[in-house]
Amino acid sequence: MFEDIRVELCDHWGASKQVAHQAWASTYDVEKLAQKTDADVRRVVSDVIAHRHGTPKERAWMDFFITCPIYIERQFDKYRMTVQYQGVDVEFFLADMGRENLTQNELSGRYRTIPDRFIEMPSDVLDITGRARPNSDDAMGRLSMAEEYSNIMEWQYTAYSDQLRELKKARDETKTITAAEFKRAREFLRGQLGTGFLTDMRILCNMHSFEWIMEQRLAPDAQLEGQVVALRMLKAALAHPELGEMVQQLSTANCWDAHISRLEALGV
Repeated sequence: MFEDIRVELCDHWGASKQVAHQAWASTYDVEKLAQKTDADVRRVVSDVIAHRHGTPKERAWMDFFITCPIYIERQFDKYRMTVQYQGVDVEFFLADMGRENLTQNELSGRYRTIPDRFIEMPSDVLDITGRARPNSDDAMGRLSMAEEYSNIMEWQYTAYSDQLRELKKARDETKTITAAEFKRAREFLRGQLGTGFLTDMRILCNMHSFEWIMEQRLAPDAQLEGQVVALRMLKAALAHPELGEMVQQLSTANCWDAHISRLEALGV
């Protein structure tokens, strides 16, 4: 289930030692830091996590490559652009790009042709739509919502690729449009593709912002595909030899282990 969603931890900067040194900056000078042992580092990192100190955790950074539906990428955009408080009402303050210490780049529909990839209907949605439309004698009733979904996504991509084929011919053969004009038209025409098409994005975040994302996106009321992205980010960080111990402490402190078990029980 959700085989189309991919997460890879590509790189990292800093780990437990850097987090501990950041925490010690207010109480020790550089010479005394050299005397600290690995046990001291583990103890201080545990204290930082237990007392929810944010700044020290900003010394450890992670670089993720993620393939996910466009509608999930849009949800991650909010961490870059706004600070949000979610409840019955949603209030926000406009913030500089890069707020919450997260930077992000996404596949460009101007410089690349969007690949022919869309997320397949998940098994739980297949079950829901199957029960919503039981067998019927009419032709529409016999066509499942899953088939309709796939047909619509395929039709969208066929229309998009046919239009780009004409534009490429005009650019390369008849020379009736320029390369810049081709990019302008391609950038606009991507808008006819549904947000269920897959995109690639690169997210760079520190351990503090990572914790915030996990708290938001592992929650049971978050969209399931977003929970899958968060789960795979968490598992990648847990498996990292230098980051795993600190991330496990974060997971225990925030009860993320329960979310891991819940999502694994769903087969994701």
